[in-house]
Amino acid sequence: MLTDEAPIRYAIPRFYLWSTVVGALIVTGVGTVGLLIATVVGSNAPPVPFTGAFVLGSGAIWYGVLMVFVIEIIVWPNDGRVVFRCLATKRQTYLGDIEAISRPPITLRKRGNAVTVRYRGGTAYVLKYLDWSDFIGRVREQNQRVEVSGF
Repeated sequence: MLTDEAPIRYAIPRFYLWSTVVGALIVTGVGTVGLLIATVVGSNAPPVPFTGAFVLGSGAIWYGVLMVFVIEIIVWPNDGRVVFRCLATKRQTYLGDIEAISRPPITLRKRGNAVTVRYRGGTAYVLKYLDWSDFIGRVREQNQRVEVSGF
């Protein structure tokens, strides 16, 4: 009789998750509401194109926070299934379908905050605060040709 193995979860620490959400909320919420109020009722209002661009930028930030940046990777070792979970969506693939895992290079300023995981059918941008050595080892078990760089 086969039993399902429990999934392995690689999640970013809650502190980083909530600081990202609160930071986005402060920048986009306070800034957007303030600009909209100033544009509608202010006697010395900012230009409407500036307000529109700020609102569009705020939407892009929230799209990234909710739909693009992965906050948790869930792996089922028995069948190799992988789920990349964002705040508002999930994407699924298999360990053997992961083609590359890369961390941005170190620059004079700093290293980027997201690791890129390319897989057959898509790309996941994962905030870097995970146990990458274990995850990379599991991927290499299923796909020895995976390209790993920056670790």
